[in-house]
Amino acid sequence: MHAPQLEAELHGRYGEALAALGRTPEALAAFGRAADQTDSIARSLALDPARAGFRAARIHISNGALAAVLGRASDQRAPEWYGAWSVRRKGRGVLDKWAATSAPSLSAIERSLAPDHAVIDYAVLDTAVAALVVTNRGAVLRQLPVAADSLKARIGALLAQLAPRIGSQVDTAHAAFDVRLAERLYADLFVPLAPVLEGRTRLSIVADGPLHLLPFDALVVSSTPEVTYALDRYTVTLAPSLAAVGGGDRRVPAGPMVAVAGPSAGGSVEGSNQELRALAAASGVRGLIVLQGAQATEAAVRQNAPTAGLLHFAAHARPNDAEPAFAHLTLSPQGEDDGLLHAYELGELRLPGTLVVLSACETGAGRLLGGEGVLSLSRVFLRSGASGTVATLWPVGPATADLMQAFYGALSRGAPPAAALREAKLALRRGGWSNPFHWAPFQLVTRDR
Repeated sequence: MHAPQLEAELHGRYGEALAALGRTPEALAAFGRAADQTDSIARSLALDPARAGFRAARIHISNGALAAVLGRASDQRAPEWYGAWSVRRKGRGVLDKWAATSAPSLSAIERSLAPDHAVIDYAVLDTAVAALVVTNRGAVLRQLPVAADSLKARIGALLAQLAPRIGSQVDTAHAAFDVRLAERLYADLFVPLAPVLEGRTRLSIVADGPLHLLPFDALVVSSTPEVTYALDRYTVTLAPSLAAVGGGDRRVPAGPMVAVAGPSAGGSVEGSNQELRALAAASGVRGLIVLQGAQATEAAVRQNAPTAGLLHFAAHARPNDAEPAFAHLTLSPQGEDDGLLHAYELGELRLPGTLVVLSACETGAGRLLGGEGVLSLSRVFLRSGASGTVATLWPVGPATADLMQAFYGALSRGAPPAAALREAKLALRRGGWSNPFHWAPFQLVTRDR
């Protein structure tokens, strides 16, 4: 009887035994057969959350493979092994077309990188934390001197203070930033990589596990004589997978800017209008289509989104940890449409490289699954073909309109999205919004391939 789940389990256990004997290439082949069986089952499931959940429940396969690679980190083949297994582990829900055999080689990624650009691919395993750093000079694999449990605890503590909750609501009045803890996390994640990152000012980060929820550019490089953030040193973007990383600096694609201002646009009509004015100033010759109030309907989004170069939502958003397919953006009801644009409906859009800006609460948040990342609204737009999303890790505050105004101002002056978002965050800090609560939740996630 053909029993794929049993076959996957047996191949995985055989891989663990071979790894314990130091027979790494054979172990990786056995883990690969286990992953093939898992993938074949996952492909038979209809919805992305179901596929992601199934793969995440079997993360011990990629954990075992990556642990075997770390055991041979000095082997010159180790970076390539790690890269191939990282692609099998991450971003599968966003880049379903990528199989392990079609992932770009590390040498191809190296050739695409400018001298100031580095890619950091993290892995948080059962006990160990590792990072693969790729630059135009090569690839280096490092096991980081922090235990996985310690890293998870520090991230949880930082977020608990930065975005404290009363029930499901964030208590903005008590949002605090632990500088020492953020400095400790920078020491955990960046200091051991300092020699490889020397001279690099642009970082593409492939996160893993709890790192998906971490605002990397809010980590503290130094707290004396004044606080210096990673934002002051780097332009940071995220990528769902090594298979999605390219040379960076992707510009906003051709096509009009489409602005969707829902009836609950952040609870502030003036803030929404400020964002629309900034969009109008940045649109230039490409033009601006505004869907506001009663015009901000599901049907209007479906009609205009496929031709948009940039799609901006200023609307109330709600993640759904229990049922990720029912996370939604709140628009205006019309006819049989209830005005709730759900994740499963967004998945039907076809976005040809569109940049999607989600000026709303928790659009990068949702259920976190090991290896898979966050089942968020941002993920759904990337699945639909968007080249990138600007999304938020926690509920946004009154500074959002100012950040968006600075972001679109930078875009209008020719800055690529990553540089424009960094410039906007720096402007927000100069404008009196120094607490990272206000600027750190905004993250740019890109897929350059």
